[in-house]
Amino acid sequence: MKRNIWIILLAILLIAGTVNAQSFLSSRAYGTQREGGTVRALGMGMASLAAPDSLGMHLLVPAMWYGPATTRITYSQGWAMANTSTADGSITTDRMEVSGLGLAVAIGTVRPWFVGLALAPYTRMDYRWDGASSGSGETAGTSYQQGEGGLSQLLLGCSVPLKNNMRLGLGVRGIFGELTQNWGTQFNSPGMLSAYVDNTSRYQGLGGSLSFAWRGENGWSFGAYGDTPVKVTVEQQQAVFSSSSVIADSVTELPDPIDLPISAGAGIGYKLGGHQYAIEAVYHMWGMVEHPVSIKNQVDDAMRISAGWEYTQDVRPFDPFYKSWIWRAGGYMQEQYGLSPNGKKTRKLAVTGGLSIPYFFGRSRIDLAVEAGLTGNKTDDGAEEKTIGISLGFNHSEQWFVGRRAKR
Repeated sequence: MKRNIWIILLAILLIAGTVNAQSFLSSRAYGTQREGGTVRALGMGMASLAAPDSLGMHLLVPAMWYGPATTRITYSQGWAMANTSTADGSITTDRMEVSGLGLAVAIGTVRPWFVGLALAPYTRMDYRWDGASSGSGETAGTSYQQGEGGLSQLLLGCSVPLKNNMRLGLGVRGIFGELTQNWGTQFNSPGMLSAYVDNTSRYQGLGGSLSFAWRGENGWSFGAYGDTPVKVTVEQQQAVFSSSSVIADSVTELPDPIDLPISAGAGIGYKLGGHQYAIEAVYHMWGMVEHPVSIKNQVDDAMRISAGWEYTQDVRPFDPFYKSWIWRAGGYMQEQYGLSPNGKKTRKLAVTGGLSIPYFFGRSRIDLAVEAGLTGNKTDDGAEEKTIGISLGFNHSEQWFVGRRAKR
């Protein structure tokens, strides 16, 4: 049985790929900021800071790593379809991507420490649109703009047990990635040479993370985290093409690092019987840091407010298997840090739902989440985007190392 589970997980990893979406809204700044942490969190409207989870591994907050002394392996993948409408028309696209990967190892058997490594998206950019050039006759043609890539976060974290069901999380964050944006014109006349510009920016930097979690015996729970600013070095490469020949190709490094923002969040939860309720707020202080001239005055602080619910059924011996499933629902409001052309914040409103199916004698589970959202409007933001999405996550636990010590 265990061997079959690992074969299934390996097959999913091998077929995981990316199908590009084309979103007008992701063209701003460094791309759309990604949040969530786990598929379980997405099912609860991304309200995860104060929702105790003794089996999973939060990809962004080390203080949330607690529970039995097991080694946790988490993997998640998402698919989304978007219909984006602008004044020029609409386009429907879809995408698939790996949205998280993590490993945490327990140290000790009673109130264990956890040390782990987690990889998750930080921003994502993926857009393209075409339009007619302003010329006529031989100078008439088709122009286009497109961009892809994004920044990712690699977290090396440690979860330290404190007194009274409290935990302290410490982490080092590595931010890295590449954004490629290009634009050009394809002229209709064979006598006119088409022109293209390809601009690639590469980013890398380090920052810190501090988090705290408390789970009370009276049903209440609390969680909070804070991320330090990240000093990021930027290397830019720009190439200019005319038809198939390269006119210019240069690589430069910005003289001063850029800043990625301070982020902070807090949540509170309450468990009544089999029902877990949670609310949280997260604030990204993009407006407080310096950016390159090309991005300055195009970003601002952004907030997310989430609320979620989870229901765990009371399972008795000989109950049907579906009685062990866990159900979730939630919703959130998320502001985009990249401002619209008229200087306004774009907001996303979404409702979510999900469930978990346990396996491996209840020590592991498969998480499923669905989401439907509406982002922006054509009047204020230049675009309106309707999305639906499905996310699938695996949280697998093993008693590696712990079992060996127990046998001695």
